[in-house]
Amino acid sequence: MYDLIILLFDICRFKKGPEDLPYSLSLLKITVAAFAVVRVLMHYRGGNLLGAILETGAEIVYIGLFGGVMLHANRHLNRYYQVASALFGGYALIGFLALPAVAAWVAGQPGGLAFILLIGIAAWLCAVTAHIVYHALSPNLFMSLGWALVFLVGFVLMAMSFGDVNSLG
Repeated sequence: MYDLIILLFDICRFKKGPEDLPYSLSLLKITVAAFAVVRVLMHYRGGNLLGAILETGAEIVYIGLFGGVMLHANRHLNRYYQVASALFGGYALIGFLALPAVAAWVAGQPGGLAFILLIGIAAWLCAVTAHIVYHALSPNLFMSLGWALVFLVGFVLMAMSFGDVNSLG
């Protein structure tokens, strides 16, 4: 497990790509579970656990479908397990690191350090998404940036539909 965390951290530091992950359904399940735990913790506001679970479920479906559609459209569907594992695992890792800032924001301390940290984390999340997409599509910079932008806009729109844009980190 430690090796997986280090590998995902290397992806989030732009040192490795999704192709460095093993092609494994078990790994995908582990990263989805980690993502689910972190996102439920981010969305849970005390009293609405079902809402947090439903929003997390929608995010899992969105990320899974987006990865599949993007790879299928570019004829790289054979990379699905690696790319989806990188997305879910990277987002789980970044989300875990963002939990203190999200907790401060939710506790009613929107100014100062929490806000700056959340902006930085959101920028890091965008860069990691573009990095994973870039490696997934056999280095095509403009296509990768386009897909990453479409993904992030869709993710924000989905969060807005749940009425929660404060926990995008």
